[in-house]
Amino acid sequence: MNTLAAAGFPRVEDYRMDHPTDDLPDPSLWVKRFHGSCDPEQVVHVHVRELGSAGWQYALLFRDWLRAEPAAAQEYVDVKRQLADTHDSTSAYADAKAPWFNEIWPRMQSFAQHTGWSD
Repeated sequence: MNTLAAAGFPRVEDYRMDHPTDDLPDPSLWVKRFHGSCDPEQVVHVHVRELGSAGWQYALLFRDWLRAEPAAAQEYVDVKRQLADTHDSTSAYADAKAPWFNEIWPRMQSFAQHTGWSD
């Protein structure tokens, strides 16, 4: 048993990668581990990505972009609400979100170039 599982965050074996962007379609660049909480009263999702991987860089840039761009953060809230209202399962909801993450990638790259963002 790994340390996260022993701490109450078992690995979700079926969730092994982020969704590749059109610019970086190689699935090997997006591998990750996903752990969830075992306490149903405290939902926690832990995404573990390889340092320097495409998924790792995307996650950090996404976080910083949302912090710097309030309109983008609100857009994300709106997308999540709309999809949550129209999908019955977590997996259907996650699959429905994937295209939006690909659509915003050029905007995130523009933000990174404009601000000099680096991981």
